[in-house]
Amino acid sequence: MHDAKVSVVIPAYNAASTLDATLMSVRCQTHENLEAVVVVDGATDATEEIARRHSAQDPRVRVLVTENGGVAAARNAGAGATTGAFIAPIDADDLWHPDRLRRQLAVFETGGEKMGFVYSPFRVIDMNGDVLFTAPQPNFSGSVFFQIMYFNFVGNGSGLLIRRAAFDEAGGYEPALRAMRMEGAEDRLIQMLIASRWLVGVAPDYLIGYRRHPGAMSSNFDRGMRSSMMALDLVAQRRPKIPVQHLRGARAVILVSLSRLRLRAGDVAGALRAFSEATRTAPGIACIAATTFILDRWRGVKRRFGLEPFVGEPFLACDPALGAQPWPRQPVCRLIRKLEAEDRALFASRLPQPSSIARAGLADPVEPPRSRRAQQRA
Repeated sequence: MHDAKVSVVIPAYNAASTLDATLMSVRCQTHENLEAVVVVDGATDATEEIARRHSAQDPRVRVLVTENGGVAAARNAGAGATTGAFIAPIDADDLWHPDRLRRQLAVFETGGEKMGFVYSPFRVIDMNGDVLFTAPQPNFSGSVFFQIMYFNFVGNGSGLLIRRAAFDEAGGYEPALRAMRMEGAEDRLIQMLIASRWLVGVAPDYLIGYRRHPGAMSSNFDRGMRSSMMALDLVAQRRPKIPVQHLRGARAVILVSLSRLRLRAGDVAGALRAFSEATRTAPGIACIAATTFILDRWRGVKRRFGLEPFVGEPFLACDPALGAQPWPRQPVCRLIRKLEAEDRALFASRLPQPSSIARAGLADPVEPPRSRRAQQRA
């Protein structure tokens, strides 16, 4: 696994201000057996020029120019133009720690062939690449389908390392979200689809710098919540055996998140409408989620008063293993932990049974041992 080829896919739309730093963080990986495809997604600035300069400097970097079709179509085009056994998407404004791919491949090596993707926690960075805050360190791994339905603990799409077989089985990223003007949950959708049939691993160090742009607040987040709801609907269509109570619970958590974001934007009436819908959908889960978000305000207080390590320091100067924020012991997190047994049972039920394998002709059935008399007759 240490010498596996990794295909890095970078969708880039008008990313001239950040693409250079992103490509350098990819090219400087300690795992050198990689190919990187920059998909210039209808960019109108100097994005293509920057990408071609890197391609001239490093033969592992290639440039693919497409019409603007959105992040899902760009990632699918990039994945289709590569051949690595693993796919590593990264947005054109994010950063990787130099050891990111090596550490995540090591998790695949210990996780076995049933592992579909590996993720890592992240630090949120500003436009200068300095740390704004550190996200809590999740450690959910194994069978996590229900858990990732309820709470997007991965948090972003630049920290995934995906087995190509799992990527292909999920059908890649879903461009229909853009067609429905519901962009935003492409990452969460493919994570749920893969987790429904594959194991998930985590490399617990802070290996991802997730850039936050100024002004990316209420309207974009509101659309993101609606996109997450649509992603749940698409998962329900493709995985029809999901218990209804879990779909309702996951929708209630999204609605509570939407309520909180509208409240922060000053839309009190919209916040009340979203929370009312959440309580009608799954009253118990809605109350648990609301309690969690109230307790989560403490993290904001810590950031405001500078009680968090690495705030203001360059992301690439931070030791990825230091400054870890433990996953909070909040009500929704305890709820997620309770889903572990259901997740394991669901995954076990998806494993092919020996008898079904034999009936499908995938393996020769084992003949029962014959008696000595029968052997003599033969």
